[in-house]
Amino acid sequence: MCQYLPELLNTEASRVCPAVLLSIDDSDAVVCPALWEAVLYTVTTLEKCWDYVSAKKGVLPKLWTVLSEREAEAWRPLSSPMFCLSSAKSPVT
Repeated sequence: MCQYLPELLNTEASRVCPAVLLSIDDSDAVVCPALWEAVLYTVTTLEKCWDYVSAKKGVLPKLWTVLSEREAEAWRPLSSPMFCLSSAKSPVT
């Protein structure tokens, strides 16, 4: 929905950013591909996504948990979107 209505994403950024970025530690194999696509889309589309979420307090600890607790095979598909975070529109704070 956000891809087809980006103005809605901008309007609801204060709700979308925490909902998406603070869910990166979800371990459901069915949810993970869509979740990581949403993470990538959110950070590359919303210019102020890090204004609504603290990377240091919320996102990075969960990301570290994902990377340290899961087998390499489990998170390999996620590595590509993670490296694309460098294309975020705003600096990670």
